[in-house]
Amino acid sequence: MTKKWVFDSLVKDSSDVTGLLAYALYKHRKSNLAKGMREQGKSEEEIAAAMQFFHTQTITGVNHLQAYEKEALSLLDEIEKKIREPIVEKISLENRKEIERLKSEHIKELKKQKVNISRKFEQFKVEEEQLKEWLLSSARKYVGNAFGNLIVLIFLAGLILFLSPSTLKEIRVLGS
Repeated sequence: MTKKWVFDSLVKDSSDVTGLLAYALYKHRKSNLAKGMREQGKSEEEIAAAMQFFHTQTITGVNHLQAYEKEALSLLDEIEKKIREPIVEKISLENRKEIERLKSEHIKELKKQKVNISRKFEQFKVEEEQLKEWLLSSARKYVGNAFGNLIVLIFLAGLILFLSPSTLKEIRVLGS
């Protein structure tokens, strides 16, 4: 029977970051186990036998390999989080600054527009007043002229009605 390697079981290819990290975690545990046994005064034969057992247990127990992969994914998530958080905070800060800048510009523009609207409103009120005055004076003029013309017309009609036909002939002759 050929020996199975933990590396080949965990790592699919050279770009498999999760597998490489899982293998590093396996090696780290194996190293810690050997160091602990040395500190306990175990012999090199006992340590070698324990390392062989650790290897066999890892390679034959599918749950062990999956546990290393799961721990590797968890570590990668932590790494990603540690990298992402400062970037997100920086972007958030930049976005808040940009939002404040845009708010400030917007408020300035609104104030400017308010001033322009107030000026135009005042100008409109002046022009409206001028138009009212012109309309009233024109109406007075035309009403006054019409009233005056009506009075003259009534006077002339009254003259015509009360004048004798011979006097009318004389007026016509004088008018021609």
